[in-house]
Amino acid sequence: MGPQEVRVLDFKTGREKSAAYAAQLRAYLAAVRPLFPGRECRGFLLYIDRGEIEEVPCSS
Repeated sequence: MGPQEVRVLDFKTGREKSAAYAAQLRAYLAAVRPLFPGRECRGFLLYIDRGEIEEVPCSS
């Protein structure tokens, strides 16, 4: 978190990716956004076993 931005990280294990993970993270972002008015919110899924990071846009 910084003066301009809030980041929400969701760590996932296992080899499978799921659209449900992105939907879950968007729900977290929707809950966090009102707590930090005026800041950009960014969400990331971190797939530990895959070694991948996926950005999930914050809905307006």
